[in-house]
Amino acid sequence: MDRRSDELGRGRRGDPRTLCRRVSCGVHRLCGVGASAFALPSWHQYGRVRDTGAGCLGLNGSDRRGGCAGVIKVVVLDFDGVLVESADVKTEAFAQLFSKHHAHHDAIRHYHLRHAGISRHVKIRHIVTAILGEPADERRFEDLAERFRVLVEKQVAAAPVVRGAREFLSAAQGRYHLYVASGTPEPELRRLTGRHGLSSSFVEVYGSPTTKPTLLRRIAAAEAVPVQGMVMVGDGESDRDAADETGVPFVARVTGPGPLASCRWQVRDLSELQAAIDQIDAA
Repeated sequence: MDRRSDELGRGRRGDPRTLCRRVSCGVHRLCGVGASAFALPSWHQYGRVRDTGAGCLGLNGSDRRGGCAGVIKVVVLDFDGVLVESADVKTEAFAQLFSKHHAHHDAIRHYHLRHAGISRHVKIRHIVTAILGEPADERRFEDLAERFRVLVEKQVAAAPVVRGAREFLSAAQGRYHLYVASGTPEPELRRLTGRHGLSSSFVEVYGSPTTKPTLLRRIAAAEAVPVQGMVMVGDGESDRDAADETGVPFVARVTGPGPLASCRWQVRDLSELQAAIDQIDAA
């Protein structure tokens, strides 16, 4: 283990300040040290990160306004819809890919949006076999995946970066270790990250076929930090689910009504992300 990883990991796992349990999309948190634990409600005002400001017990038993000491060292970001405004490009690409199946377009869109952060290969297989009811054909799946890549890669490369993304990535250097975890195939993801001029901001850029829960665990192990020392930023239910499965605090990018509107930590764009991380650190 190198010196940096040793410094990141030392003293964290046994630190009672990490006893604050963060719930990604809940309305309560449990804070405390040892047997002294209590539930605290929180409320969200749409478009603005907000918390009650109630404190956690300090290490000497005193109340600490602003919560337990900050532990966030690693920030993991989804790509489409979080770093780049490309989520709609891929939604429409699935409709184009199955353009002859108009009767199934609503079901295809719904399935894609519910599983926005997973591999396109998994989605294509499900659409063909479960939605269209057609037999599995590996060669056809590969052909459809390549056609999808052709449909989306140039459009994603031309899509604008999310407001506040460049500023956050610049300000975060030296403060956090940054990673990308996306459902986009990894070679394509690396090309797109490079074409947007973002590659140098990240320790690693990870894509499919590795799943997001596996990626989050891999990053935590590589950085020698507990999952409470990380934040996952996503715009899809699969991002939230991966964070919930691994215990990583989750920040949802929410731009309108939808299933992530109940998540505790929300931002409209990345200009609000640092404030959200600060709130998690203080929770």
